[in-house]
Amino acid sequence: MSVPVGLASEFGRAPSLDHVRVTNADLQGITKALLEHGGSVVARRWPCPSCGGMGTRVAAAPLVGRGQPYGRIYFDLDRLLAPWPIEATRLELDLLVAHLMLQRNMRAPVARCANCDLFYVDWPYDQGRVDEFYASRETNGIMLNGVEVSGRGHIATFVYSKIALPLHVEALVGSLRGKTVFDLGCAEGIMMEAFRHLGAHVIGSDVDRGKVAYARQVFGLTGIDERPDAIDHQATESVDVLVSYHTLEHLIQVDSWLSSMTSVLRPGGYLVISVPNVVIRSTGEAVEMGGDHLIGFDTASLRRHIEAQGLSVVDIKSDDGSAPLQTSDSILGLPNWSGRRVDVTVVARRS
Repeated sequence: MSVPVGLASEFGRAPSLDHVRVTNADLQGITKALLEHGGSVVARRWPCPSCGGMGTRVAAAPLVGRGQPYGRIYFDLDRLLAPWPIEATRLELDLLVAHLMLQRNMRAPVARCANCDLFYVDWPYDQGRVDEFYASRETNGIMLNGVEVSGRGHIATFVYSKIALPLHVEALVGSLRGKTVFDLGCAEGIMMEAFRHLGAHVIGSDVDRGKVAYARQVFGLTGIDERPDAIDHQATESVDVLVSYHTLEHLIQVDSWLSSMTSVLRPGGYLVISVPNVVIRSTGEAVEMGGDHLIGFDTASLRRHIEAQGLSVVDIKSDDGSAPLQTSDSILGLPNWSGRRVDVTVVARRS
């Protein structure tokens, strides 16, 4: 079979599946298993993975966002694929399942929790499968100085999105020269490098080994912790600015993570959170939910959870993508406070 245009792995261009030996009967069987299990899941209601409360279904979202291989988050693929003797790598199997899910437009309900006000995919949450998904991600085969790396530094809009936020932060809080900035979920290190150019001492954390390798090889960044609980190993009151860009929607236990982030801030320090802005379209689709976005925020819910940590909101920006941005808030049609449409960015201060 051939991978259709638009189906890509998390790690770059998808490999061809033409060499994977799988019969039409196998494909039909796998598709049937996916649909049957998915149908039984959707027929039930599930608790919010962040607080355990129950919510009201308000929309739906695709399980496979943009064709990326997120099937392992929602299904026990090792068990699902066991009856079919398919010779393929783990990534190829994930892409095969993603292709079938994309073909059948598999979707899940999105609920809004009555307790914590967050959006969540109304599906049984399995922390083990989520951890496995992130821990097993592969690099995309780019070699730098003999080291395999993965990164998106060649995509101009992506680089801009990583540069826009540091400039926005400096404009709000003043000079960052000599300040300690912690980038939680630093990925390729582009934002860390931008903060370093503004004079800050930068440290960061990320679990994606290919992207961390990119940060070290391309920018020479050394202060990156690859442990999933890196924030818990950071000394309390040791950071002037903590930045979390498009990370919180992946972390599930929102209040616990925000508490850890707040604890490392010095008095007078700033927490900067930027996340996708969940918008419910007239079609009933929850924009920015599904895939590996199991938790979602809008402006009100993000502000509520940040203020619950005792922080004072200094600035909040949001965009729902419905209209052109004001010239004063944009560069090249993208927000100068995020670099990405349909986002929410909050800057808050610890007393």
